[in-house]
Amino acid sequence: MLTVDVHTKPSEPRPDIDQVIVQLRGELDEDYSPPHVKRHAHPKMHGCVQAVFRVDDDVPEDLREGVFRQPGREYRAWVRFSNAFGIQPDLRFENRGMAIKLLDVEDVDGAGWLRPPGLEEDPEAYLRWETGTQDFVLSTGDVFVLPDTRHYSYGEFARAARGSGLALIRLFVRKRLFRGLIALIKGGTVLPRNLLALEYFSQTPYQLGSTLKVKLQARPRMTRTLERSLPGRLRFALKCMLVTALTGPTGPLGWLLRPLGLADPKASGEAFCHRFLAPRNYARLTLSAFLARSDAQFEIMVQRQVNPDAQPEDDATVPWSRRLSPFRRVAVLTIPKQVFWPAPDQPPALQNAAIALMTRGENMSFSPWHGLTDHAPLGDINDARGRIYASLAKFRREERNHVPIPRPEQDYDRLRAILQDGFLEVNSEQ
Repeated sequence: MLTVDVHTKPSEPRPDIDQVIVQLRGELDEDYSPPHVKRHAHPKMHGCVQAVFRVDDDVPEDLREGVFRQPGREYRAWVRFSNAFGIQPDLRFENRGMAIKLLDVEDVDGAGWLRPPGLEEDPEAYLRWETGTQDFVLSTGDVFVLPDTRHYSYGEFARAARGSGLALIRLFVRKRLFRGLIALIKGGTVLPRNLLALEYFSQTPYQLGSTLKVKLQARPRMTRTLERSLPGRLRFALKCMLVTALTGPTGPLGWLLRPLGLADPKASGEAFCHRFLAPRNYARLTLSAFLARSDAQFEIMVQRQVNPDAQPEDDATVPWSRRLSPFRRVAVLTIPKQVFWPAPDQPPALQNAAIALMTRGENMSFSPWHGLTDHAPLGDINDARGRIYASLAKFRREERNHVPIPRPEQDYDRLRAILQDGFLEVNSEQ
């Protein structure tokens, strides 16, 4: 029998979140058919890549907690890039995500492993939950769009997000959630010229050790190669505006084309944009093209809470002042050159490994509640996310897709030998 030292504070029943989970399961059944049920949030994956996460040699003394405890420590890592809402063209304005999963994590100080609220009475949860890993779930928005879920309905937000952008805006105006609306617009209008050139944020606060409360950021290293790969900002912004305006259920182009026999206005608009403006899968194509010829790096930054009134943990829409507490670097995430997506012209071994990596990215789960208690998520939003993520991951993988839960460390080195080392050998021979 598996026994794991997992620590979590007792949680209160949350009937409101239980209702949201029922709603989200219904939406997944409506949107997808088994065995291809995707995530409810961040369903469109641009790629799952291999990386190395290295703690700085001179990591600040006060931040040496959790996975940052040992200067110079290296972790193997998985990194998943995604869009936040639905399966749609990549140039539509919306939030982008980067989720990091560190492997080989050790509970050095014996503080224990996290377990999401709501699973205390489920003895089988230990068999499904992860230890030995640490996840950081990041987004292009620096704060979350809802202050909490006890006073504002996550279910209402999820329903509006499935519709048009106007539906979301109307919801936020009606609820007078103006900080949330600003956060939605700010995070969603970041230009996705290259996912490796975007800043990503934890949005919500986390514990760091026993006393500190922090937020995290992944900041790209803008090398000359990366800067040269980026299209012009103004022209790209105009394309994003056009794609956003012309696609979706209320896109005007679709209604203009409908009399010509194209009955689905959304499909008509997307087909036009794909042909004349940018490929539907622009983000994956640019990511793949860049990693085929160059490494990429992100600096991992930590921001301490120094004033609980100005930097609250219980209102996720409040930005933490960088003047009061600037971000400080603690580690570097390196994404080496590699293949991560299958293509018809690849050698069979490379293609099969890329398929395995793509499948792993779809089935692997990322959660703020995977990791050490030194990095415990804080606030009501994270409480809700813990309950929702755990329940939907089980529903999607075990009850609908019937796929085995991938062990995070499984096949990492085997795939690396093919997708990184083998890919470089193939390129050097050409």
